[in-house]
Amino acid sequence: MSMANVIVADDEDLLRWALVQRLQRDGHQVGEAGNGAAAIDAVAAAAPRAVVLLDVKLPDMTGLTVLKAIRERRPDVTVVMMTAYWASDALAEARRLGVRDLLAKPLDLDRVAATVMAAKEIGTC
Repeated sequence: MSMANVIVADDEDLLRWALVQRLQRDGHQVGEAGNGAAAIDAVAAAAPRAVVLLDVKLPDMTGLTVLKAIRERRPDVTVVMMTAYWASDALAEARRLGVRDLLAKPLDLDRVAATVMAAKEIGTC
């Protein structure tokens, strides 16, 4: 079973650390970004068909802005968005832009790990 190349984009240091630790323990290669600009840069440099765990609220731009930039530059990348609160218009826009899944915060690390593996196994990442 091949492992995914994953980018964790979230401004919460502790959450980002927990996600990186869990995903690395599962054998994935994991990069991280603490803001939207760093996430866009990380995705630009990522291996083909990477998985991005993207927070909806980042300090420098919205997750939707990052998602649009990812779609323009790297349509091969699978994006999973994370948030504690979904506005219906943001949810509709994320779906329109092809987000793979939506994870509610507080995150269940087992569910995150399963979501990453599912994306990899069906070849969408």
